[in-house]
Amino acid sequence: MRGVARNGLGDKQGAISDYNRAIQLDPNDAFTYLSRGITRDELGEEENAIADF
Repeated sequence: MRGVARNGLGDKQGAISDYNRAIQLDPNDAFTYLSRGITRDELGEEENAIADF
């Protein structure tokens, strides 16, 4: 998944964008919500991270 790769490279905002698009395409993909939540937590977006978890 590109979002995971971008996050690993330090492009957290780009990763969030990729996760958002992936969720639009498959809103039942729990891994994408988890990944986005972890990234949001790393960015200090605790409320958004909790919503994803």
